[in-house]
Amino acid sequence: MSAEGTPSVAVVLGATTSVGRAVAGRLAEAGARLVLVGVSGVETSSELEEVASGLSGQPGEAMTTELAPRDRAGFESFFAAIEERHGHPDALVTVPGAPRPVAADQMSDADWDDAIDASLSATYCAYRAVLPHFESTGHGRVVSVVGDEGRRGAGGASHIAAGHWSIIGLAKSAALEMAEADVAVNVVTSTALDDHRWQDDAYQRYAHATVGEDAASTSRDSTAAALGLRHPTTRPFVSPDAVARAVMMFLTQPDNTMTGSVLDLSQGMAALNTA
Repeated sequence: MSAEGTPSVAVVLGATTSVGRAVAGRLAEAGARLVLVGVSGVETSSELEEVASGLSGQPGEAMTTELAPRDRAGFESFFAAIEERHGHPDALVTVPGAPRPVAADQMSDADWDDAIDASLSATYCAYRAVLPHFESTGHGRVVSVVGDEGRRGAGGASHIAAGHWSIIGLAKSAALEMAEADVAVNVVTSTALDDHRWQDDAYQRYAHATVGEDAASTSRDSTAAALGLRHPTTRPFVSPDAVARAVMMFLTQPDNTMTGSVLDLSQGMAALNTA
């Protein structure tokens, strides 16, 4: 980590998501060496290369790879390769993809398995691979980004809620295990991100359902209106860059006084949490 607190070597899992791109951009501008990891079946090598080619201020070419979400050995060998090329990584950011909402009684086994693998399984494999490196050096920062479905039930998106809720539990547990090693593990949650998913009819119908609307037809504009009704601030979306700024706050803290924390970018929805 640099004197200014910026990570020296940062790994971004889920680098082609809207938040992953925003985080990678901010890290590159701050001078971190970047490693961009995609989840096989969700992200492609060409998408990762596109993100890498668009980075400014990157000292050298960013490493990129696709990894299967349950490939523990693949994660571990890749993290060993990072160390050989750049030295010890000192930051990990994980961002799950966005599976389509579907009601539990209509969900296929593949819907469930794919959602849990692309969120919880991939995040676990990344933690398992990187935390020993952090512990051995006595320093490291981990931030997992999840949807605010991980903070409460989500009718029509139980597979998303289950995966993201479990990531919060994983992060809090890892924070306890790593507390004596100056390793901080934190979570940023976000309500509706301002990205491409809201062009999807399944996401549009999900947004209307959250405010009790059974819309006969949907559009991005009607979806934004529904989300505005849902959120106490009346604003429909959170920008990916706002999430990236919150991630950077956690990554650049000078010690691990703040660990095991969950920071909500929820347009006021966090005020409805029980604690």
